[in-house]
Amino acid sequence: MRMTRLSVLAVACSALALTACMDETVAPEQTPDTTADVAQLSAIAAPVSLEDLGGRQLVVFNRATGSPKGFTAAVEDLGGTVDALYEEVGAAIVSGLDAKEAKALAKVKGVQYADFEPVLEMRLPEISADRLSSDASPASPSDPTGAFFYPDQWNMRAIDAPGAWAAGRLGSPGVTIAILDTGIDYLHGDLIGHVDLSRSISFLPEDDALVDALFPGRNHITDLVWHGTHVSSNAVSSGWGMAGVTSQV
Repeated sequence: MRMTRLSVLAVACSALALTACMDETVAPEQTPDTTADVAQLSAIAAPVSLEDLGGRQLVVFNRATGSPKGFTAAVEDLGGTVDALYEEVGAAIVSGLDAKEAKALAKVKGVQYADFEPVLEMRLPEISADRLSSDASPASPSDPTGAFFYPDQWNMRAIDAPGAWAAGRLGSPGVTIAILDTGIDYLHGDLIGHVDLSRSISFLPEDDALVDALFPGRNHITDLVWHGTHVSSNAVSSGWGMAGVTSQV
């Protein structure tokens, strides 16, 4: 569901996703018209390190203490800059540090995690009928810890999602999560087979014209901003790129 100009209901989506985890594990039913060969899609994606691009670091603080006293000064002493400080969630975005300096920052008292933000560079492909398959196998639906980006997904560990997965709580295809966001790339490797296009709709006709021009034949919920795809993958994912709270919803 795409509504670019509305606030993202990320908290509500997370709550729905956690509720879905409570259901008994059931094998997912793939939707033939939206299920593609993940192995073929992998060929059009490449992991990119922001370290190589001179990018930013994500810093996460211990939740009990918040940002350490003198944090900004510590970053500046290492040669970096605090671009954003989110005290409410206990995190910061820092730029200007190399790998060695980021490791030094991670050792500052009160800092739980500091590392380069990972990027998955994707080019939306034109999917032809012969590339669609009803028997495609997701990457790691029964063990989300096998997802490519899982080692950096501190948010999943913060809610003890691995404990739920280990107990077999992977969600159920009988549960629906509603995402109200910038749209969903329903052909993304993490989301193939999970999006019910028959119950999906776009509320922005002006964006629909862009979808028609850029990606002829795509459903109008196609994500032009990427945020909705990211939020959706956090809620449910087949574990190709990133782990989701559920993998069967």
